[in-house]
Amino acid sequence: MFGGSDVHVYVQVLIYNSYAIKDKLRELDFRFDTERRAWTRGVFEVKRILELEDHADITLDKILAYYETMPQVSLI
Repeated sequence: MFGGSDVHVYVQVLIYNSYAIKDKLRELDFRFDTERRAWTRGVFEVKRILELEDHADITLDKILAYYETMPQVSLI
């Protein structure tokens, strides 16, 4: 141990260069990490919502396709 440091490892999906889809990612509960300058969400959460078995199957196309299937909330 280095000086009593507490280490936590979080496996995350990181999406970079995504300004054009930031609102969609926010609606999917991704959070913007200012240090990494990327949208992030836990791999296990993303696998669950996309109903995938393997994290290697996660793609931006699948994330956006899932977004399109979500019921849209009207603010009127």
